[in-house]
Amino acid sequence: MLTKPEKSTLLTDFILDYSENRLTGSELSAFKELMNSSKVVCKAAVNGKNIRRAMATLPKRKVSKRFDQKMAARFAMELERETTENNAKRVGNRSISAI
Repeated sequence: MLTKPEKSTLLTDFILDYSENRLTGSELSAFKELMNSSKVVCKAAVNGKNIRRAMATLPKRKVSKRFDQKMAARFAMELERETTENNAKRVGNRSISAI
């Protein structure tokens, strides 16, 4: 029997579907039976619903239309900086010998 949400992806999926009200009638009745037989599952399911409800009350946040472009540019700059630093370290570690 599935009773530990953290060890079962199937059970986790049911808990998520329950918290989002996406279970069909037969799935819901079967899941409620499971909740009645397992305190762990019941607690996880109730917590999931409460978290969804709390998140729904938060104000919606919007980003500018250029947000993705700005973030991509920042990532590219950071990657370039790291690459430059790594190349400088690698070149600095080489010893030059004259033939």
